[in-house]
Amino acid sequence: MSSSDTARSILEVPEICFHIARYLAPADLALACRVSRSCFIPFASTLWRSIKPDQWTDGALGQALPRYSHFIRQLRFPLYIRLDDLELEYTRLVLFRAPMIKSSTVSLINGILRRNPDIEDLCIQCDSPQAIFEALAETMRIVAGMDKLKKLVMSGFNDTMPNTLDFLLNRLPKLEILGLSEWHHGEHPGLALDLETGHLVPKKEGKSEDEKPGEEEEEEAGGEVDGQWMMDEPLPPQYQYQRQKQQRSVPRALRILEVSGPYCSFQTALRVASYSPLLNRLQLAEDLMRQVWPMDIEVFAQQLSVFCPQLDELDLFDTELDGDGVSDLLTAFPRLRCLYATHPGPAPFRFLRCINEFQPVFGATLEVIELVRSRDRPQSMSTCTEILIMLSSFSNLRKVHLKDFFVFAEDLVALDMVQGSGDGVPNRYFSFACKDLEVLELIIMGPNNRWVPKDLLDSDDDSDNDSDEFDDSNVFEDSDTSDDNLSTTRPQTPPSPPSPPIYELYENVIEMLRVLPKLDQSGLRFSYR
Repeated sequence: MSSSDTARSILEVPEICFHIARYLAPADLALACRVSRSCFIPFASTLWRSIKPDQWTDGALGQALPRYSHFIRQLRFPLYIRLDDLELEYTRLVLFRAPMIKSSTVSLINGILRRNPDIEDLCIQCDSPQAIFEALAETMRIVAGMDKLKKLVMSGFNDTMPNTLDFLLNRLPKLEILGLSEWHHGEHPGLALDLETGHLVPKKEGKSEDEKPGEEEEEEAGGEVDGQWMMDEPLPPQYQYQRQKQQRSVPRALRILEVSGPYCSFQTALRVASYSPLLNRLQLAEDLMRQVWPMDIEVFAQQLSVFCPQLDELDLFDTELDGDGVSDLLTAFPRLRCLYATHPGPAPFRFLRCINEFQPVFGATLEVIELVRSRDRPQSMSTCTEILIMLSSFSNLRKVHLKDFFVFAEDLVALDMVQGSGDGVPNRYFSFACKDLEVLELIIMGPNNRWVPKDLLDSDDDSDNDSDEFDDSNVFEDSDTSDDNLSTTRPQTPPSPPSPPIYELYENVIEMLRVLPKLDQSGLRFSYR
């Protein structure tokens, strides 16, 4: 065995270690990890898998964790688990998925966070924050001290101090990913957050004599951004000045922002954006966007583009924006590279039409598009047309994920032809523009169940469902491709086989796709109407 030639002991041979791990009880595995560091790497993952199925009962977890908690680097708890019976000694965590923070667990979780300042990936969720408000302020101070933190996800903090995000972002310059769900500022009369220490202090009632004019305005501009000015153009000069001052003072690494939840607001997204000049990916969810009035989307997009000029990835999840709202939002992404949309507000064909209308703007930069449609929205003929227009317009596309959508095989083959409508005006789509396309997830719909080899038909295909999802009732009328004609038509002259090749259309589709040399065809599905 080649791996044993350089091994100093039999336990350093990975194959031996994994074989032994299959027969040792969790307690013995934990003991081996505790005694010998060389056993930790091959045994720890097996040990975690062996106790994970029992974690809901707390029994095996409570007995095994203390024996090797000192060695654990990544710890993922379920949301609800008792921590008061565990003798936890974690000091080397780099990843921590905390259980639900509530009155009975907040002190223990704060203790774990305090003993692990080198955490790089942290997810914390809170239940009933009003009851443990001061303890959560301590949680935020501990998190702000994690100099190596790169990813932070917080959910359920719907009663925080107004400047909490400013305090965190000022202290976490290496943070690259921030996720906020159900984040909301509460009302706390008489209290304020000290942006230097993170402690709660009595709120100042008036301006002191030593305070210089303009300082209060700058402090407010650097923190709370919920004012009415957000609906006006241009941005207030003092806010632009403060933003530039903040971005120059501390390097910002934040590149991904995800905001969702019923309590989140678009002001929250803008507050984070004001600290993030390198932000390139933004995810917006339904509960966020429903709070933005349609006439304010354009202003919202304008402010995003000012704060984050490098935005090139947009993820819309279950939004209620109409077509105009989507168009206004896209103005913040003049170099759009990736677009993801799950259950977008407009009908699919309207959403795709918005994208196609922006072809002059980011036609040379868009590389990835993924669209997931709601099952209660039928696909129309217009959607097929917009898909073909997109494939023939965006030259830089690399990945197209439209697994819930279909195009007709006849139309796809026609992409290779310059067609006209009879009045001298050619069709809008002619051929594939995206010659470097690598992934295409799409259903190609044929005229009947014999147009493609049976083993290639989509296994999940249901012709009844397909017909229900298509809302143009007359587009399938084609006497030349009906089942009766296929079974009775016989050419008279010249002599030929009894029936024409069944797979001619399929072969034409495959031949058409050969113009895309990098395409992985595994994402294609073949169906019939």
